[in-house]
Amino acid sequence: MKIPDNIYMNICKVFQEIYKNKFELNELNIAEVGSRGKNMTCRYRITVQKEMQNVKFSYYDAAVYDAVYTLYKTNYSKFTLTDLLRVMSGDEKVRFYCTKSRIQKREQKLRDSLEKLRNTTIAIDYSEEVQMRNMQDEKGKPLEGFVADYLVPVAVEKNGKAYWFLEGREFPVYKYAEDIGQMISVPRELLDPAGLLKTMFPAKEFQESEEGKKLLENVKFSSTDEMIFLKRILIQRLEIMRNSRNNADGRRIRYYAIKKEEGILPMAGIYRENFEQDIRFVSDRGKVRFESRGWKNKVHAVNKKLCAILDIYKKCGYVTEYELLRNEPRSLVRGLEILGEIKKVELRKKRETETSAEKTAEVK
Repeated sequence: MKIPDNIYMNICKVFQEIYKNKFELNELNIAEVGSRGKNMTCRYRITVQKEMQNVKFSYYDAAVYDAVYTLYKTNYSKFTLTDLLRVMSGDEKVRFYCTKSRIQKREQKLRDSLEKLRNTTIAIDYSEEVQMRNMQDEKGKPLEGFVADYLVPVAVEKNGKAYWFLEGREFPVYKYAEDIGQMISVPRELLDPAGLLKTMFPAKEFQESEEGKKLLENVKFSSTDEMIFLKRILIQRLEIMRNSRNNADGRRIRYYAIKKEEGILPMAGIYRENFEQDIRFVSDRGKVRFESRGWKNKVHAVNKKLCAILDIYKKCGYVTEYELLRNEPRSLVRGLEILGEIKKVELRKKRETETSAEKTAEVK
């Protein structure tokens, strides 16, 4: 399967409350969605079957959810779990490794997430927003402001190998997000930094130059779930910053914080508590701290990968510059700050040129 040209990501408040589990199951939940002095609320109710009463969501489910919607939005009629994994990762070659007698844990995890999403229903009442924002359809009529269905309205084949979209059904959380302008659409190449660089700079002279080889070598990542999360979170933060309408809170991307759940590392499932913290060291200012060498190495590894991605984004004109954030000159890096302008990446003409070149090569 060819990955769709554009990848869709939901950034609305309701979507965030779902994957952060900031809701009461089977109860009426009220999300504060106002901005710029407008106090507005959105009401929603999530229900599940009896056997799912302890259901919990995560950022992994959010990534799966976005991938399914991307295929739906691109008019696919059916898909497999491998298709989903490729959309999530931006890697057209990634696949599951399993035998006839044993299903890979990664495949089962993806299947479990999809089953959870397709067996959970939600009803969203955003009529207050419709009224206060004066939201209208193409004919000038006020929007209904209400939508309800399964989170993911799809059916599964009897053999479990493929899923298909139910005709005439909508994705409630995405219908809501589309109506209020809280959706992100980005070129698929942003999820594949090496592919992005090759698309923007197709000449072999550059790719084989010292600069080109270094940039490509630094982004030779495996398409692990962790890497999927980190790339997606980075892109989401950059796109929110790029759009002034989103009222982004500064230009800093924190890796971790005092509170356990804050920062992008916890979002990606990387927690300090999973690493030993019994190593004593003294800072330049004489302060004694207990820091995990394993934790330091992990933060350093994540930072190195994100910087490698940002270096390609810089080369391709997506971001202007960035700098590392530290409490002290030689202390553990705690995040990034994006400097300068963030520009929209336009790849349509580049893709057309690439496709024409491929066709010419085939004719020859």
